[in-house]
Amino acid sequence: MYIFRLTFICHSVIGKVGSKQKKEALEHEGYIRNEIKMNGTLYKECEKTLNEVYYEYMEYEGKQVRGYNTIIYYENTMKNHIENSIGRMKVRFIKYKQLQDYFNDLEKNKSHPTAVNAKKVISATIQYALRCQYIYDNPLINVKLIPVNDESKEKEEKKETITDEEFINLVNGVLSKSKYSCKGSEFNNKAYVVAMYISHYCGLRIGGRSICFGKA
Repeated sequence: MYIFRLTFICHSVIGKVGSKQKKEALEHEGYIRNEIKMNGTLYKECEKTLNEVYYEYMEYEGKQVRGYNTIIYYENTMKNHIENSIGRMKVRFIKYKQLQDYFNDLEKNKSHPTAVNAKKVISATIQYALRCQYIYDNPLINVKLIPVNDESKEKEEKKETITDEEFINLVNGVLSKSKYSCKGSEFNNKAYVVAMYISHYCGLRIGGRSICFGKA
């Protein structure tokens, strides 16, 4: 069995490799040197799974800093989309490739919003793992969500605005009711028409999206 020694200004590290091959011992020595160079010390490898780190995070931090609704959707996302898949992997083995494959699968077989939610949950868990020094780099940094079938976008493209003729007919229909309505409702109907004209020519913003009710 080969033994290697790394000597530094502050301390020494002695390691053993259970191999009769000197080459393997030297390769392992190089790995240890690189780890100490990158992290300043030699860490014990974390054996916890992503699931375990997530529930630890929720116990120590998540439930204190997250709102009630956020906690609920975190838990639902974990149980439905993470726990029985990538959640079973040891967190130190989760790299970019595993995460990108996982999210590609969600995009293909679930939906883009599901992938977005899962990424938020995994990101919070990974950040906690970094703070605890369970891992030393963030494998989520370069992961991209690539929508396969954006149904919401397709539906948006299929929407058609009413024509000017249809709009005028709609306005006349509202105004015509004033003749048969009780006293005072004529003013209300005219107020509705004003709102309709504003929407028709100016559009409407819902959830950050602009919606036009009339042809440009």
